[in-house]
Amino acid sequence: MERTARRFTGSPAASIKYRMARWISLLLAIAIAGTAEGGAAFDPAVNAPRELGGAELQGRIPAYFRDNTNTSLSYALRDPNLREQWVEFRWQLGRAIDAGRSLKELEQFGVNSQGKGRYSFDLAHYPYWYPIEDRLLLLREKGAQESFITELRIRGFRDQDVIVLKTYLDVTDPEKEKGAASVSRAESFMSRLAGQRRTGQLSLASLAAFQYQQYRAEAAISASWAVGLLDSLDAQRQRILESYLLELRSVRAIAPSSKADQEAGLKELERALLTMDFAKAREGGQ
Repeated sequence: MERTARRFTGSPAASIKYRMARWISLLLAIAIAGTAEGGAAFDPAVNAPRELGGAELQGRIPAYFRDNTNTSLSYALRDPNLREQWVEFRWQLGRAIDAGRSLKELEQFGVNSQGKGRYSFDLAHYPYWYPIEDRLLLLREKGAQESFITELRIRGFRDQDVIVLKTYLDVTDPEKEKGAASVSRAESFMSRLAGQRRTGQLSLASLAAFQYQQYRAEAAISASWAVGLLDSLDAQRQRILESYLLELRSVRAIAPSSKADQEAGLKELERALLTMDFAKAREGGQ
């Protein structure tokens, strides 16, 4: 069976409008549900990094992109150094695209210009552009799980493996975890910026730092969730699952956000942070 995965959840800086809407909806939804517990605090010492150009990006591309002899996606997920390379590079890639920078230097790694600032990715030769933690999320899509499981059974999943996989998918929710962490970080962020909150305006640098830290937190949650899913299975089933995900014909493309969308997104994020009722969120919306 051939399936096509077209969704590109790639660089978090690549679609400001989508990303802002997602974060804001997470903030508001968790506040209403009252599930904002745990999560890391905002760190005022960690700012968004300086944006890099195409030539600089080429020097920062993760090391495993240069080695096409290893097509395993999970080894990059599990290696802390490689994981850090990808997380930082992914952020910078999105920023460069939103800034309209040329990525000609990345053509040798399967990044192809489609004109008007848009880019597509050669997943056949560079599957790393679609990391395994993103591919595994396909298993959570409504209506798709059973067809995926049917294919996994054909490839060697046993009844007990299916039970383990379904159980893990049922009892974990990375999006809910991201939402709870988002509210926790937002509350910490606003408590440290009491002066800015009183003025009713947050600085662009502060908002950028919040975005960056939230991006890193979400990346860590996704990675932890993916590792947990893989480790719930034995080694053979892990290989089967990864091999199947690699077989899926996938398309990834990314387009820049307009400056107007970027500015509107920042304003909406600022409004959400300034109006969030954290006490009500902690009390369950009462």
